Amino acid sequence: MDTDNGILLEDYFRYLKIERAMSPNTAAAYRSDVAFFLDSAGISACDVTPEDIEAYLSARTGYSKRSQARLLSALKSFFNYLISERRITENPCDKVDSPKIGRYLPEVLSVEEVERIMTSVPLDDVSGVRDRAILGV
Repeated sequence: MDTDNGILLEDYFRYLKIERAMSPNTAAAYRSDVAFFLDSAGISACDVTPEDIEAYLSARTGYSKRSQARLLSALKSFFNYLISERRITENPCDKVDSPKIGRYLPEVLSVEEVERIMTSVPLDDVSGVRDRAILGV
């Protein structure tokens, strides 16, 4: 990574931790994502184009849509930081479509599983009656 990118990345990392009050783990993950992108692109952060970002994301074929969306989120945050520092005038990520993440329904218990749980609670004392009433809700 060239020196200018390294300085920008360290300043961005401090910004995430101090001004955005981001958790250390999240800030480190964003820093890592941006650093890997900049190393892969091999260009100055101030010269990144939407095409560079699209090429980077499309090369991450083994990544889930959710992971690709997180990478794009980290990059958007970084380039918004560069805008706030007047290093660039527009965010190249704004022209990149975010991967579509499907919503998944939670797994539910079958009728038989619910019946098995309900009948497993003994009714021979007060706590058993209470527990079965709670489960029935």
